[in-house]
Amino acid sequence: MLILLVTVCLALLTPSWVTATYCLPDNGMTDEFRAVFVYQHNHYRSLAARVQLKNKLGGYVPKAARMKKVGYDCEVEKNMMEYAKKCIVKHNPEADRNYWGQNLWATGARNMSKTHAAESAVAGWISEVWTHGYPMNNIFSEEAWRMAGHYSEVAMELIAAQ
Repeated sequence: MLILLVTVCLALLTPSWVTATYCLPDNGMTDEFRAVFVYQHNHYRSLAARVQLKNKLGGYVPKAARMKKVGYDCEVEKNMMEYAKKCIVKHNPEADRNYWGQNLWATGARNMSKTHAAESAVAGWISEVWTHGYPMNNIFSEEAWRMAGHYSEVAMELIAAQ
């Protein structure tokens, strides 16, 4: 079975004020695919920031105080694509990805477009807040990670390589 694997490192999406360098054109990624990932992340981040993202624990996720739009980082893409080509659906060691966060998503759909895959991946990660909930105190903890770790990676207020 053909498996489309989408691996996104958290730092792939950097603050929008960071200028991305030219990304390699021959690694399977396209500008459209990149743009969809950025748009989807910013869409759900905006909903969270404006208290419009429903929380299974009741109401909506708490308002974000410093939520910024994200941009794209070609260095992280290079790292991510090297790992994705291995078709291993588990997180690689943090040291192998410069301690960047990482979300994985896979599908068995044979004819899914990359655009639809990007939309589905981000929606899947966000869905954890709808299916499991996120603590109303909005404090990242082990409990929050167990409940909605992928959501946490998408919606963290500050996404940047340190």
